Amino acid sequence: MPAPGPLAGIRVLDLTRVLAGPYCTMLLADLGARVIKIEAPGGDDARRIGPFLGGRSAYFASLNRGKESLALDLKQPADRETFERLLAGADVLVENFRPGVMERLGYGWSRLRPRHPRLVMASTSGFGQTGPYAGRPAYDAVVQAMGGIMSLTGHPGSPPTRVGTSIGDIAAGLFTAIGIQAALLARERSGRGARVDVAMLDAQVAILENAIARTVAGGPVPGPLGSRHPSIAPFQALATGDGFLVVAAGNDALFARLCEALERPGLARDPRFATNEERTRHADELERLLEEALAGRGAGEWSAALLAAGVPCGPVQDVAQVIADPQVAARNMIVRERGGGLRLAGNPIKLSGLADPPTRDPAPELDADRAGLLAELGGPRPGLAVGFRDVVEARPHVMRHLRPTPLHRYPGLCERVGADVWVKHENHHAVGSFKVRGGVHLAARLDAAARAGGLYTASTGNHGQSIAFAGRLAGCAVTVAVPEDPNPEKVAAMRRLGAEVVVHGRDFDEAREWIAGVARQRGGRFIGPTEPELIAGVGTYALEILEERPDADAIVVPVGAGSGACGVCLVAKTLRPSIEVIGVQSASAPTAQQSWRARRASPAPMATRHEGLATRVPFENTQRILADPELGLDDFVLVSDEAIDAAMLLLLEHTHSLAEGAGAASLAAALELRERLAGRRVVLVLSGANLARADLARLLARR
Repeated sequence: MPAPGPLAGIRVLDLTRVLAGPYCTMLLADLGARVIKIEAPGGDDARRIGPFLGGRSAYFASLNRGKESLALDLKQPADRETFERLLAGADVLVENFRPGVMERLGYGWSRLRPRHPRLVMASTSGFGQTGPYAGRPAYDAVVQAMGGIMSLTGHPGSPPTRVGTSIGDIAAGLFTAIGIQAALLARERSGRGARVDVAMLDAQVAILENAIARTVAGGPVPGPLGSRHPSIAPFQALATGDGFLVVAAGNDALFARLCEALERPGLARDPRFATNEERTRHADELERLLEEALAGRGAGEWSAALLAAGVPCGPVQDVAQVIADPQVAARNMIVRERGGGLRLAGNPIKLSGLADPPTRDPAPELDADRAGLLAELGGPRPGLAVGFRDVVEARPHVMRHLRPTPLHRYPGLCERVGADVWVKHENHHAVGSFKVRGGVHLAARLDAAARAGGLYTASTGNHGQSIAFAGRLAGCAVTVAVPEDPNPEKVAAMRRLGAEVVVHGRDFDEAREWIAGVARQRGGRFIGPTEPELIAGVGTYALEILEERPDADAIVVPVGAGSGACGVCLVAKTLRPSIEVIGVQSASAPTAQQSWRARRASPAPMATRHEGLATRVPFENTQRILADPELGLDDFVLVSDEAIDAAMLLLLEHTHSLAEGAGAASLAAALELRERLAGRRVVLVLSGANLARADLARLLARR
C-alpha cells in the first residue's frame, strides 16, 4: 500500500473558484490533503468554461482533481450550519473572494480566529486584503498588465502581449500553497493558526526577476525582447533549417563550445563577442551570424550536435509535442483520470516514498459528495445514539445561557501548580459547568408531553443535578430516586433546584428500576444518567477546552456514569483525532472500566442490556462511545480512593492547563501516568466543587 502524502490528515475547505484558488488546493490534494470544495448551488464558474468533453468542462477537470464537492448557499441558515460544522473539523480554509465578502458572510478572519484558533485561513485576491486597490476586481490579464509582466512579453514594437498561460493566477496559487504549508508548520510549534494573504499583483511583482534590479540600478525601463534574455547572450530561440531551437550559452566557456559545434570558432575570438557583456551589447549581430550557421541543418540535427558538445539547447515544441515527449512521459507528467480518458498535467513535486500513480481521481460532479459528507458530519456512527453533530447543535442553546459567566484565572494557584489554571464559575445553586450544560440542552429538547408528565431519574447526586436544573428551566416537576445513605450535599443541591428527592433501594440499580416504573405509571419521562441530550450538552465544554488550549495533546477526564467522558471523547476525537483521552475512575466503582476493556477486546459489541429496563439503552450508548476505537478513550485507569490525593498532585506537576468540570467524586489519575504525561500538554478536567471548596488548597499544602 503506498505511503500517505505528507499532508495526509489535513482537511481543507475550498471556497475558491475558477483558477488561482483551485490550482492551490489541487496542489494540496496532490500532496495528500483532503480537499472539500464548497460550491455555490450553481457551481464553480469554471464548470462553464470550455473545452468540453462529454458535457464536462476539461478546464474545470484540470484544476479540481482529487477533491470532494458540496453545494452550499452560505446565505441560507441550514447551509451555514453545515458549513460551520465542517469548519469545526477543518485545518485550512481557502477562499478567493474579493476582500470584504467573507466579512459580510460572517466568516472574516476576525470572527473565525477566536472560534477556531488552529485554523489556517488563506485568502487569494487580485490586490490583497489591504491597500488602495484592495476592493477592486481582477482577472489574470489585469494583473499581468498592472504587474509589469505584459510590458516584458512579446517582441520590440509589438502591442501588449499576454503570457500564454495564466501566470497571474498560477503564481498566486503557488504562493498561496507555500504560505499555507508554512502556516501549518508554524502551527506545530505555536499551536495557533494564521491568516495567509496573497495578492495576484504581489505575485507578479515577485516574479519580475531582474527587471526591478535593472530599473532601480538606473538602466532604461525594460521592454519586450521576444525570446531573448536581457543580460545573457546567446540565450534565445534561433531559426534553423526547419524550425526554431533555443540555445542558452550562459557563459564564455559554453559560447566557445557552441562556436566549435557550429564550425564557427572565429566567433568566440571576435572582440564583439569575447565576453557576455559584449555579446549582449551586439546581440542583434550575433543573432544574424548564428542563424546563418544554423540554416544548413534542421533543429533535430543541431540539437543532437550541441548537446553532444555540452551546450544547453532544446526545440520549441507545441503542446501536442510536449504531451508526446518521452521525458515528460518518464516523469509521469501526463496522467489520466481514473475511470475516464481525460489526460491531465501530473504533479511536478516528486517525493521519495510517495507514490506518483499514472491515474488520479477525477474532478467531482457538483454536489457529488453531499450524502457522504452529511452522514459523516451528522450523524451518529452505527450503534451510537449521539454524535459530534449533536454537540455542535447543542452549543447555541448552552452558550445562550452561559455567555454571561466570566472566565477567572488564579495567578497564585498557577505559581503553586506550575500550570495555567482557569475555571468557569457557575453560580447555579452549586451546579457545576458539566451539569449546567447538560441540563440546559436537555431542557431545550423536552417536548410538551415530557414537560407535562415530569422528569424522573435515579442518581447519587451528579447527573441528578443536571436533570433538576433542566426541570427548573423547563418549568416541570422532577423526581429523583437516590439509594440509601445518599450524599447529603448533593441531595440538598437537588432540592434547592426544586427537585423532589426520594430515598429508595439499597443501591443505584434498585433506585433506578423503581423510579423507571414510577415514570411509566405517571406518564412521565425517565432520564438516564447518560441520555444523549446530556452527553451532547456536556460535550460543548470540550469544544471550549480545545479552543482555549489548541496545543493540548492529552485530556484526562473522570468517568462516572459516562456522560461527561463521552461528551469530551466525541468532540476531542472528531476535531483532533491524534489527541489522547484518558479516563479515570475510582477503584470502588469499576463498572465502566470493565465494560471498556471487554468491548475493546471483543470485535462484536457486548449486549448487557436488561430486558424491560429503559435506562440500559442510553447506558449502552456511553459504553459504545467510550470503547469505540476511533472516538473512545485511549486508556482507562482505576485509582484507589486512598491514592487520589497523591495521584492528583503528581498529575498537577505535569499539567498544562486545569479545566473545570464535574464527574465522579473519585476524580484522580493513576500514579503511572506521571511518566507517561511528563512533558506533555495536558488538560485535566477537574471537579468544580473541589475548586470551590478547600480540597485543592489542602492537596497543594501537602507538596
